[in-house]
Amino acid sequence: MHTVKGVMTTEVVTVGAKASFKDIVERMHRQHVSTLPVVGPAGQVLGVVSKSDLLLKSAHPDAEEEFHLTPGGRRRQRKASGTIASELMTSPAITVPDTAAVDDALRVMRRHGVSRLPVVDASTGC
Repeated sequence: MHTVKGVMTTEVVTVGAKASFKDIVERMHRQHVSTLPVVGPAGQVLGVVSKSDLLLKSAHPDAEEEFHLTPGGRRRQRKASGTIASELMTSPAITVPDTAAVDDALRVMRRHGVSRLPVVDASTGC
């Protein structure tokens, strides 16, 4: 059985929950990534912020009440009006432990419709 530990990226770029929109954009550009895990003080994955989250903010910079009548509107409104990672991120993060089988991780990704999956240490959850 192949585990995700054997195939995962080990040089992961993250941001803290209070990272600004500008800092997130700059980090993505500098590191050539489209998604960043948002981590808490102990290294736990709180959520992920992706280019699509940032595009929603760019498309609707003054969103206050624009989304309230649509399905999922409150979440989109929060993201569109957000200024820091904790407001822009998708949460909770869908994660897998580093001991998970690659096939199981792929099933999780497919079930949740995600193309990136933060891998956490099986013993610490971080």
